[in-house]
Amino acid sequence: MLNILLFIDGLGLGGAQRQMVYLANALHDEGHKVKVLQYTNQDFFKNRINKKIEIVKIAPKSNLLRLFKVRHYIQQGWQDILISFLETPNFIANFSVNKKRKWALITSERNAIEDNFKGCKNKIYKFFERKSDYIVCNSYSAKDLWLKYKPEFKDKIGVIHNGVQIDKKDNLKTSFTHNGKLRITVAASLKRIKNIERLIDAIAIIDDDVRSKFEIRWYGTAEEKGYLTKEQIKNLIKEKGVDSNLILEETTQDIIDKYYNSDVVALFSTHEGMPNAILEGLAVGKPILMSEVSDYKYLANENNAITFDPNDTKSIADAISKIVNRREDELLQMGEESRKIVEQGFSIDVFSKSWIKKINEVLASRHKT
Repeated sequence: MLNILLFIDGLGLGGAQRQMVYLANALHDEGHKVKVLQYTNQDFFKNRINKKIEIVKIAPKSNLLRLFKVRHYIQQGWQDILISFLETPNFIANFSVNKKRKWALITSERNAIEDNFKGCKNKIYKFFERKSDYIVCNSYSAKDLWLKYKPEFKDKIGVIHNGVQIDKKDNLKTSFTHNGKLRITVAASLKRIKNIERLIDAIAIIDDDVRSKFEIRWYGTAEEKGYLTKEQIKNLIKEKGVDSNLILEETTQDIIDKYYNSDVVALFSTHEGMPNAILEGLAVGKPILMSEVSDYKYLANENNAITFDPNDTKSIADAISKIVNRREDELLQMGEESRKIVEQGFSIDVFSKSWIKKINEVLASRHKT
């Protein structure tokens, strides 16, 4: 049995946070002693962690005080291995390393974004990664960025794709009768990279006949400073005359139920790590409509999805039109193919076995040195 400390900013709404919950539960189920360390008061996913897993919260208001308090906790060395997710936790974890430590450190990259390697702060963060024993990316596109900007780390970088819970519920049978329209569901924030402005423009150029056959329900409210607010986006939707096609909904903890009750699961982002929303869409057996980002080729093929260039308005419009014009039997077949893809490569079982194998390899390598 190992003592495993998982470290993240908080358990708020987000893909990395969801994956940490999956990892915590999987490691606990394997018989390891698991603790989760966080430094914010975000608790959206807290109730999804096994109650026997201790959650340690160190959340002073001062960033500097937080840095040293978390460092002090980590340096006490309860853990055999520390696994951190996201850029700032990764930096704090590396900053907490000292020469006397007996524990191993795995840091986990969660975003395939080139900007994460540019600028003074990010370069400092990446410099400190030399102290980690291993770096896990959740996509090959992220790994490629690491090799481009930090080739000196090539021997300690690998990929473990995200996992997703697969419900055994019969989810492939759907009536496609939501007010006579195909219902497309999106779970995403309202941040710039989620690409809602270009989606609005794309819907506006679709033929009226096609537009009468679908609606997109977008679940998510988190805004980005310096970008459009939710109210401004609503106004833009109305100005463009697409309010009957694009409906903004509140964030929900029941997004899986929304997927079950939809016909297509979609993603319009210009950048992503490994998109949990699409993994969940696959897991509930839905056809996929997604932008060609990150490792999309592992998630989407001609049998289960229609993909598009997220930077091309016409490409988005054409993709929406294509899936709207698919026959019901074709959509059902696409959903069946989606389920096969997730079962073969992205189940929690595959995810947890990959992480456990990597943990054992890192510990074995460290004990040799």
